Amino acid sequence: MVVKKVSFDICVQGTGKWRDRAMMVKNLRSRMPDGYSIYVYDSAVFDLILSTRRAMTKSVLTTLACLILLCVLFIPAVHATSVAVISVISIAIGRF
Repeated sequence: MVVKKVSFDICVQGTGKWRDRAMMVKNLRSRMPDGYSIYVYDSAVFDLILSTRRAMTKSVLTTLACLILLCVLFIPAVHATSVAVISVISIAIGRF
């Protein structure tokens, strides 16, 4: 008899936060040998959670670069440019 496929189930308990569960799945994926895969019902959500920070950082940096360039070209006052830059940074951080 030849075994063609093997599967096993892992039950995890105590990971209530979405980010914690996403990091757990990422950790499991990194430990799996080549050719193995993990099926998780919420894997699309986990992938979004893991990639959102990088995409948002790129978006904020691009926005800041364009904003600074346009403000320097069209608004000669340094004070007004700094207020605009601080506003975008505070929106991205979610504070102030």
